[in-house]
Amino acid sequence: MKCEGIAADNPRPDALAFLASAATAYNADHFAPRCRSVGLDPSEVAETTDENFLRLFFQHYGFNRAGGMTAGYPEIALTALDSIDGLDPDHLWDAFRDICDARDIGVNPRMNRGVVRGTAELVNDRGNLIAWVGESVTDTTSIDPAYDTINGISGVGEKIARFFLRDAVWLTGVESQLPPSDVRYLHPMDVWTRRVTRILWPELDDASDPELSAALAAACVEAGESHIAVNQGAWFYPAQRLDGDTEKLQRKLRP
Repeated sequence: MKCEGIAADNPRPDALAFLASAATAYNADHFAPRCRSVGLDPSEVAETTDENFLRLFFQHYGFNRAGGMTAGYPEIALTALDSIDGLDPDHLWDAFRDICDARDIGVNPRMNRGVVRGTAELVNDRGNLIAWVGESVTDTTSIDPAYDTINGISGVGEKIARFFLRDAVWLTGVESQLPPSDVRYLHPMDVWTRRVTRILWPELDDASDPELSAALAAACVEAGESHIAVNQGAWFYPAQRLDGDTEKLQRKLRP
């Protein structure tokens, strides 16, 4: 693949090391507060109860798409979870729908039914999905089964699935167990990680997300950096530290 050659010829180790260093702030200033907002200790999320995992998933991942957060779906899902006994998927979905109706907020069943009901059903079957991802990677030495399962939840989609898998692999400490062919999954692309990758390799301006992921993954291998840390930093630094200022990002990564 052409991206592998580009990354090998131009690994930008200084920029990658800087991005990896920003992962500490991603944890302290973004991930940890999201955990605490649902009553979780960030160091214990891989061992928490199924219900607490579902709280984190609703708050941090499941609705993290265009319009999902601004509509207030995370809070609605958490309120629905509090209103039922146990984790019955049908009861949870009914409660979510009722709260949306009471607040005159569109239910959007095409996008939300899978995130709410489908995730609860999967949790009932597999347990805490962060822990399950770590176990799956350890058992299969591959991220493919976990990716297929999470991406298969209707309404989650590839971007959310990859962001979740990246963090699940991080939280369970199994990054080193992944084969080279799988590390691209640890490089989800959104507006910020895409922008960083294109600044590092301007010749990839028209590249697809899979090509950008492959380029960043190959560069991390060449530079000896953690895929997870670089990707977390590539999202956190421009989105949170620079408030989306592309000119400052350009100066920082390619002075």
